[in-house]
Amino acid sequence: MKQELIDIINDQNTVTNGRFIDKPVVPYVEKILNFAILVTYHTQGQLAGFIAYYCNDIVSKIAFLTLLCVKPEFAGKGIGQHLLNCSIEDVKSKGFTSFHLEVSKDNQLAIHLYERAGFEVISSMDKLFLMKKDLSHEG
Repeated sequence: MKQELIDIINDQNTVTNGRFIDKPVVPYVEKILNFAILVTYHTQGQLAGFIAYYCNDIVSKIAFLTLLCVKPEFAGKGIGQHLLNCSIEDVKSKGFTSFHLEVSKDNQLAIHLYERAGFEVISSMDKLFLMKKDLSHEG
């Protein structure tokens, strides 16, 4: 699994000219495997995408989406939306009231996906937006 995650991230980095992940990939994947909730999507016998998120801030009840990644050849097939919806339902079922993420300001496809799912920009940093989905009023 570790190598599959590394490969899919590297594929995305190739497509985006290195702008997808701006940190060393191997330690990042190891952190995900050790501490995050990981949901994968397989099709045609291969990993097509995954989402990784943290539900460890039980005091403030804020979950954090760390990475949503779909292999370039499977883009546009609803896999990202499916993975995002699964994570939202899981986060809500665990009693979290807010779901946060950071997204590159130049990743318009991801921003649009998150906005369609109910996330809103709550702050702007250098190259990133911090987005939030309020889960406290959802059933």
